[in-house]
Amino acid sequence: MRFIDVIRIATRIFKNNRLRTFLTILGVAVGIGTIVFLIALGYGLQKLTIEQITGTDALTALEVTPSVGDRPRQITDDMIKKIKAFDNVETVEAVMALNGQMSFDGPPGDVSVYAVSDDYFSLEGLSFAIGGKINTSAKNEAVVTTALLDQFSKDTNQLPGEKINIGYSKVGTTNELVSDSIKYKVVGIVIDEFEPNIYLPYENVRQFSPESPIHSLKIKVNSQENIGAIKGQISAMGYPVTTVIDTVDQLERGFAVVRFALGLLGVIALIVASIGMFNTLTISLLERIKEVGIMKSLGASDKDIWQIFLAEAILIGFCGGLVGLIMSFVGSSFINYIYNFLATSYQAQKVSLFYYPLWFVLMILAFACLVALITGFYPARRAAKLNPLQALRYE
Repeated sequence: MRFIDVIRIATRIFKNNRLRTFLTILGVAVGIGTIVFLIALGYGLQKLTIEQITGTDALTALEVTPSVGDRPRQITDDMIKKIKAFDNVETVEAVMALNGQMSFDGPPGDVSVYAVSDDYFSLEGLSFAIGGKINTSAKNEAVVTTALLDQFSKDTNQLPGEKINIGYSKVGTTNELVSDSIKYKVVGIVIDEFEPNIYLPYENVRQFSPESPIHSLKIKVNSQENIGAIKGQISAMGYPVTTVIDTVDQLERGFAVVRFALGLLGVIALIVASIGMFNTLTISLLERIKEVGIMKSLGASDKDIWQIFLAEAILIGFCGGLVGLIMSFVGSSFINYIYNFLATSYQAQKVSLFYYPLWFVLMILAFACLVALITGFYPARRAAKLNPLQALRYE
């Protein structure tokens, strides 16, 4: 029997048992759609998280922090000079962290103050919602985060250019403020929904609090290939070193577990759908025993019968997989629309919560066909083994 004849006979299941076949396809679609929806959500959250912490400069940056434990080591100016002398190191930027208070026209609130250079934002992979980075040579410029705006109930568009009062404590002493009346002009707003931070010019803060220790170093290497070598050199000096690549690796391992757990829920739904498919194919066989007997009497081989029933199963699986993908696409688009509509209302950034790699979509279709093939194996084998004489007598 030709392949086209096998397909033509197999497609009759869609005409002869429309309701039962439709419900079977719908069951497979729900199972596949659940798997795709949940795993695509896992991929989307992973992609969104990694994109937020990486950038062109962030991938070639290292962060060095003071060593703690039995042999604590502070970051010193001499240590910074040594690192600047390393081959393949382009820039070394110090960061100071202080406890601060900030106010607009009302009562002050607690915030975290970071003294940074203008290169800090690209090295950290931070993006600006509005405005730009601080000018290192400027004295009283500030950049704030979107989380800080939420804390003080301020609108993103009304803040740039506004003057704010900032005071900060000398780290390592009491909470005595260096000054509570220094006015800073807001020149930019960084997208960060979690940390209410203020970024000030490094040299400006150092003048007021020279004894405050350096919180960390941001180091830019000339290429990603040299990250490992520089990291090894600094680690040999006794300082902890982290890179964005380390963070990305940890996130990918974590999200792999999340995707597995989410996919497992979908697999349960698919198993239930497979039982329904098995039931449909078995009933279809019982209804067509005499038809199988006639085909065998006319010369159809066991292999031909086997292929017809397996083709029916694969067609159901493929259609179920395709409908499941469409259901997942529509569902995720709706969720994205609702989320971004609310995000716009609250002046948050629009994002895509779902991500569908092409290989994943193709793999899901192949997986649906494979599950259908396995499910249809027993009914197809049973049909192929039927005795034509007994089949013709079957009532």
